[in-house]
Amino acid sequence: MRPKNISYQDHEIDLKELINFLFESKKFIITITSFLSIIAILYTLSLPQILPTYKSHIYFLKPSQETVLELNKMLVSKETQQSVFYKFLTKAMSKKFQKKIFKEKNYFKNINNSVTENDYFIEAYIDSIKTLDDDNHEKSKLAAYEVPWTISITGGDPKITSSFLNDLVVSADKELLKDLKDSSKIEASSRIEEIAIERSLILKANEINNNFNRELLELNIEEAKINFLEFNPDLLALVHIDQLALAPKVPMKEESRKRSVILTFQIFGSFMLSIFLVLIRNIYRFNKNEID
Repeated sequence: MRPKNISYQDHEIDLKELINFLFESKKFIITITSFLSIIAILYTLSLPQILPTYKSHIYFLKPSQETVLELNKMLVSKETQQSVFYKFLTKAMSKKFQKKIFKEKNYFKNINNSVTENDYFIEAYIDSIKTLDDDNHEKSKLAAYEVPWTISITGGDPKITSSFLNDLVVSADKELLKDLKDSSKIEASSRIEEIAIERSLILKANEINNNFNRELLELNIEEAKINFLEFNPDLLALVHIDQLALAPKVPMKEESRKRSVILTFQIFGSFMLSIFLVLIRNIYRFNKNEID
């Protein structure tokens, strides 16, 4: 038992000697720690500033039944709430359409004046555009009321991201109305030609039968309805915007806190490195004295 007590005492003496030695080397430790900390601070300050990231949302509802009925009065083809909303989402979430709005509204100059406009920059910016997640889809199915849909975007400037999101949704709505109008014109023209052919066939049949044909009257009425169709997209808005995108005031991540944590670890690492250098220097001197 006696040898063990001696080893514990020796260990305690060695630990005291180590602490005393570090205390005696405090000037060296402080100097090295201060020097390395200054380098770490200068390096951190020299890093390019990363802007905080903001996330904007716009909320909207599906087209109402009244809107779809009003729309169908202006079209040859008939649409449903589901078909109109599907076409709207397809349009709004199309990368090609998003690029078009980005360029037409001149957002590139508002975001970055120092970089030449290119598709890679635009694609990186619009890549953060997301629509409703799966959880909200399930809530919408189970809820007794309609859950608003949302499209979100993240970016460094909250005013620009929210403005772009609003322009995207409003433009998608107007563009879809224009597409429906053009499609209706093509269908109307095609149907007028079909009516002309059918009328010609009926008239020939009537010359033989020499009697009034009800089908001819129906064709004339249908043709008149098509000719009197008047499509005015300014009177309609397909989706009902529940809330426009607002510029968020609180960023998703605070870069200043992150830098503070990094700087703290750098200073702590500098302190530990200085202690390590002191111990290495002590071992080197001890071995040199042993050789001498």
